[in-house]
Amino acid sequence: MGTPAYMSPEQARMDGTDVDTRTDIYALGILLYELLTGTTPFATKQFESAGQEAMFRIIREEVPPKPSTRITELRKQPRSESELAIPNSRIAQDLDWVVLKALAKEPQRRYETASPLALDVRRFLKEEPVLAAAPGALYQLRKFVRRNRGATAASIAIVGSLVLGLGLAMRSNVQEREARALGSHRGTSEGSARFALQFTHRSSGRDILGEWLESASHAGWQICPSITKLRQSWQRPPRTALPGSE
Repeated sequence: MGTPAYMSPEQARMDGTDVDTRTDIYALGILLYELLTGTTPFATKQFESAGQEAMFRIIREEVPPKPSTRITELRKQPRSESELAIPNSRIAQDLDWVVLKALAKEPQRRYETASPLALDVRRFLKEEPVLAAAPGALYQLRKFVRRNRGATAASIAIVGSLVLGLGLAMRSNVQEREARALGSHRGTSEGSARFALQFTHRSSGRDILGEWLESASHAGWQICPSITKLRQSWQRPPRTALPGSE
């Protein structure tokens, strides 16, 4: 029957089916779990307090806690000096995935042989994505950054400099446009002020235009029909608007 703490779910069914190399992978997963946490996935005391059928049901159906979770639980419990020491290091999520894949209840979800299991362990040691899970883009990016810290830092610095330079250039361009618009507005305002000041020293704008036409006539512009016609029409008294015509 084997040692209960190291039995696989298919062995716990006691029918002899599905017992193959993947059963050995389950045992390797238990050994890796024990190396990381100092205890097996299912504690011996848990089996001792249960009957044989209950023990087999636990092996077949219950999912053990992740190694990182087991470490957290053990640190909260008082331990005697005779018990195994609890590892001080924090277990990475990647190792959780590797162990849980080796301990999958269904044999088809485990590693096929010991080679891919060992490959995943080596991937973890090299900061490469492990094959134990189907990691998303964020997980892949995080692994790439860890493997290429120097190049990633340099790339971030370059991109940051480009963004900063672009931002400063855009800000300078906006300030330059605002300065031109302000200068144009000031020029228009000053010209309007001078024109208004000129009007305050004359009786009306009509007088100014009349004087200009008079000067044009004396300067010999009578030969210009448009000037002559405009001067004649300007010398006529303005028509008074009829009541109600507005």
